[in-house]
Amino acid sequence: MTIDASESIIAELSLPSTWAKDSNRLDMEVRRALKAEGYTVVRVLRHNFKPYGSTTVYIIGQSHLAIHTYPEHSRVSLDITVCQRDPLPLYHHLVKAFHATGQEYYQFVRPISTDSTSIVPKGGPYRYRVADGITTFYDAEKVLFGGRTTFQRVDIIYNPRIGRALFLDGLLQFCEADVDSYGKNMTDHIMKRGCDNILVLGGGDGQVARYLLDHSPARVVIAEIDSQAVKIYEHYFPGVSKTLKDNRVKLVIADACEFVKKKAGSGETFDAVVLDLTYGPIGMNEDEYYQDFLVAVTRITPLITFFVEGPREPRKLISQAVPLAESRLASRFRELGFRPVFHTAVHPVWGSIQFFGYAERMNHRARVNSEPSQRIVGTHI
Repeated sequence: MTIDASESIIAELSLPSTWAKDSNRLDMEVRRALKAEGYTVVRVLRHNFKPYGSTTVYIIGQSHLAIHTYPEHSRVSLDITVCQRDPLPLYHHLVKAFHATGQEYYQFVRPISTDSTSIVPKGGPYRYRVADGITTFYDAEKVLFGGRTTFQRVDIIYNPRIGRALFLDGLLQFCEADVDSYGKNMTDHIMKRGCDNILVLGGGDGQVARYLLDHSPARVVIAEIDSQAVKIYEHYFPGVSKTLKDNRVKLVIADACEFVKKKAGSGETFDAVVLDLTYGPIGMNEDEYYQDFLVAVTRITPLITFFVEGPREPRKLISQAVPLAESRLASRFRELGFRPVFHTAVHPVWGSIQFFGYAERMNHRARVNSEPSQRIVGTHI
């Protein structure tokens, strides 16, 4: 359980030049705002800089507020931290009182939890890194959950344009607006091959499995390491619980690499394996991924589908997209006797081109299901 211990807002405001130069006027408005919002001022400290600018700190019964002025740039910086309440009303009061002409802010929650260093971005830096120097940020109208499991940071926000969105370690995983696009690209080739017995590695959020079930496979096994995260997904995304309770689905809480090794050792196989992992098995470096994990996967299935991170240099996002994606996995798959195929898909909410692929064992004969997908993109989670 996570209990909010304190919340902070860090902000930069653009002000009319006359306001930014008048520290006394700003001080008067801050005191009025604190009183109006029910805060008790304990002490005020101010230091004036030469040739201009000042820093004023208001020690309040609930924590503090600090303001630093940059008269030469007509800007001020705000740092508001309060305990057991939302500082946003106070912040909005100050924005209006200062007649701010522009603003940029981040809001954070510092929860009481077993992880004392955890900080939840609230209404601010939820992100997806598109490429070096290019990052897409997402505002949160509501933070539905923020906390840490044994393995990772989990945040779920609501944004009116993209719906509910899941972030792991601060990075976007999926949102209601385009979740089906990811599911379609990860599973369509599997279903065209008529696969009935499918293993999903990772995928505790149930999104890939949900899409697979629409094509009526006989069995879907999900190997997910983070049981705490699964419970969070089930609570905040109702469709996840429905998927995991389907009698064709078997959820196994296990490390992906160890699970695959065990299956390979027992001789059990699957028609297809979906690698729905965040960055590969937790705690595994790149060498281990190729030399250990991937080899084990190829021993239990003739067909693998996966997501590939795209190129990190913006100028290569389109012109060299597929070649760069191929270079990371293609040679390794060929060494293992698999034929890799890569393709791209545009995900507007992620703000970038995404890379998907599948690898099929050479000379493998599979039946082909020619029925087109009936799934309508945009279905609610």
